[in-house]
Amino acid sequence: MFKVTFSKFSYKDEAEVWIPKYGIGLEVSYEAAEEYRHGKPEPTTYQALYRRLHDLAYPSLQSKLRHLMVVWSKPDHRYHAYITRYNLSDLIAELRYINPHDIRIDSGEETSRLRRVINRYQNLVETWTWERWDWWPLFQCSRPLEEEETRVRWDCTCGEERWAIVPLPFAQRLASIIHDLASSNPGTPMQTLQPPPASFQRDTSGSSASGSTSTYGHSYQGNSQSANSSLTTALRSRLLPQHGNFGRNATDHRVIFVVKQGTDYKVAQIGATGISCHLFFSTLKEKYFLLRGFLRGWFSVWRYSHCDFYMCEKFEDHEFAPKMKNVFPEATNADYEYRPRPMDSIPPVSEHEFRKRFYACPKPQPLRHWYHRCKALGTHSYDILEFFPKKKTELEEGGDKRENFWGIYAREIISLRWVLFYNFLCVLPMLAFFTVWILPAGYSTDLQNASVPFTMMLGMLSLFWSVFLSSLQFGGPR
Repeated sequence: MFKVTFSKFSYKDEAEVWIPKYGIGLEVSYEAAEEYRHGKPEPTTYQALYRRLHDLAYPSLQSKLRHLMVVWSKPDHRYHAYITRYNLSDLIAELRYINPHDIRIDSGEETSRLRRVINRYQNLVETWTWERWDWWPLFQCSRPLEEEETRVRWDCTCGEERWAIVPLPFAQRLASIIHDLASSNPGTPMQTLQPPPASFQRDTSGSSASGSTSTYGHSYQGNSQSANSSLTTALRSRLLPQHGNFGRNATDHRVIFVVKQGTDYKVAQIGATGISCHLFFSTLKEKYFLLRGFLRGWFSVWRYSHCDFYMCEKFEDHEFAPKMKNVFPEATNADYEYRPRPMDSIPPVSEHEFRKRFYACPKPQPLRHWYHRCKALGTHSYDILEFFPKKKTELEEGGDKRENFWGIYAREIISLRWVLFYNFLCVLPMLAFFTVWILPAGYSTDLQNASVPFTMMLGMLSLFWSVFLSSLQFGGPR
């Protein structure tokens, strides 16, 4: 990689576009530079150039966070370890759609004594198991802040509050970005609201990995109020493909969905041609329970959490394995379709969005779903499917041909309510014996008769906890 500073460029049948050469240094590959030199750049190179020029001309929260992610992701950067430790890529995937006015830095602890006690034991459990838990109906685990840590809180369009623990350098950089955006053009409103992909509006249910439940807000575009300038319109018309009916115009595009079943991995190829987001996620939900199997899908304490974007490998007949997270096909790979090309280092869909769409219920069921408000998401929207890597040809699942493929990989999380439910079932024989035998007889009861249900209870509890503990990896990859 080397730096190239553009002062002027032109393209066929269009007037020359002048760009101030000061501060427009872009890192491009040698191949891309040769394409520009010979006047035959690839469309993906055009898109990358347009995106960088647009970010420089019209800075936004999304563009600045993207740049921060690129810089910190370099292996030699002093904050590189924070990316994985605090899962900053997923956090940025959520924050980029939030109004900066709704983002706050908070270093305070919980004021409620009961909440602090609950958080303490939740943190002990997650530390001991090396796993995140879905603590519903309790509040999500909020561990005490360590030195050089703080919390970021933000308000979402669903009316709920979300939070995440972040390193202090990230919080300081985020505060600086918000301040710069607010002061860059004080005479105009701070933001220009624009619907995020699929007009993403959440209901108020579900839980989050980084905090309490939430949703994305509208997409914040910063001070992009002069988008009709000659530079923007000229570049947009030539450098970007037209958005729109992507799913409806594509032919035989499919998203490869990977699910872990015991020690094996199963694959489903979900058609993404001409279907809405709601129909796609409904199909994904059906495939998930089918691939996991009846017992694991409906009775396991491990419940669906979200999906990660993965590069996977088929190495034998119907044998698959996930390889690398947040890796997309090369921009020159003609067998896959996705946007933008090339993809950012930030996941295009956050963990929380996957969870909300998976558990969305289009048909109101107030009696069964008393714990949240039923709401359909993406009933008439196709936009979010643009971000998924879609294979144009069918993946040959059989045979011994080795090949890499890209798709989404389902991840699970431990559910507290299911753990409590199974413990209740184990204790139920003892409770039934106490209610039917001990209470009517009173003090004259022969307590030796209680040994049978008591032994049954201990045996069932031992069986449950031995199976549950064997499913934990204690820090190892699942």
